[in-house]
Amino acid sequence: MPLEPSRRKLEERVLALENKLLEQKALNEKLRTAQEEYRLLVENSTDVIWSADRNLRFSYFSPSVYQLRGYTPEEAVAMGPEDTFTPSSLKLVKEEIHRRDAGGKERFRHFCLELECLCKDGAAKWVECAGTINLDKDGKPESIHGIARDITQHKNNVKIMQAADKALAAKVLELEETNKAIAMLTEEAEANAKEYKTKMARLISRLSRPYIEIFQKTALNKNQKICMDFVASCLSDFEDYMPGRNDGLAESLNAKESEIARLVSIGCTSRDISQLLDIPKRSVDFYRAKIRKKLGFVPPGKNLTQYLTSLYG
Repeated sequence: MPLEPSRRKLEERVLALENKLLEQKALNEKLRTAQEEYRLLVENSTDVIWSADRNLRFSYFSPSVYQLRGYTPEEAVAMGPEDTFTPSSLKLVKEEIHRRDAGGKERFRHFCLELECLCKDGAAKWVECAGTINLDKDGKPESIHGIARDITQHKNNVKIMQAADKALAAKVLELEETNKAIAMLTEEAEANAKEYKTKMARLISRLSRPYIEIFQKTALNKNQKICMDFVASCLSDFEDYMPGRNDGLAESLNAKESEIARLVSIGCTSRDISQLLDIPKRSVDFYRAKIRKKLGFVPPGKNLTQYLTSLYG
């Protein structure tokens, strides 16, 4: 009977130990599963996972280093930093490590650099290298862990875009210069055209004026006189031609309206114009109303004849 309590305690201890063993087994299984998942993640990642000491002696490369550089993980680990990075990139890495070597209370510090790594085929590829520098108790770099991602295509695309932007800027500048040259040539051509038009108008007037004066001294009927006054008015415009003068009026009126406006300017009434052009008087009145409207005389209240005479006279 005295042994019964001791036996009960022993059984309780055994039971507790079995429970702890079961818990430990479950934890070990979870750890094994997590390690397997991590291994699968690392081995199937397209990014290169790596680790090294503060002197860049590499201790690990994930399998994806083969797709990036053409070296197996074992080959990559055996290589020194001079065979891993281009000189300029190696300089950046060392500067980063020394800069982190300034001391401090942090146990780790992060970095992110764009570096060129050397490949087995002799080419160099750009990688974005992000990682962590682990520090010892004195704040000195102890080890480095990082992930490298291939950004060669991105860098090439940037170069292509920069070259395209530069070429486009050159084309834009060339186009601007061409447009300036065209504008100068156009301005010169317009000036020459206006000068030629002025000379031709005055030449026609000078050659025609003597014959008009002869006809005006001849006995003419009313319609003939109106016609001669009409021609004389046109010739006066030729003689006094100034580029731009009455251009707006000529553009706003159509051919028939311009003809009737000219006749009104030399004092012809609607009846005179009707007889001369052999059209109904109401048609003449219709054209006069359109002329008045286009010139801004709406409603009637100004003397259209005087205004047209000031324009054509």
